[in-house]
Amino acid sequence: MYFCLSCGTVHQITGNPDEVVFKTGFHYVRSIKYAVGLCGRPAKKMA
Repeated sequence: MYFCLSCGTVHQITGNPDEVVFKTGFHYVRSIKYAVGLCGRPAKKMA
């Protein structure tokens, strides 16, 4: 599993070619450490 920097959610690693999971870096969600990555979906806009 990894935390997506683009959409801000936790995803399962699926092997999709658009998906990128970094070998370095991590993010904590509810005290659980996840690798960081990008799911390939468009980034959600911040207000």
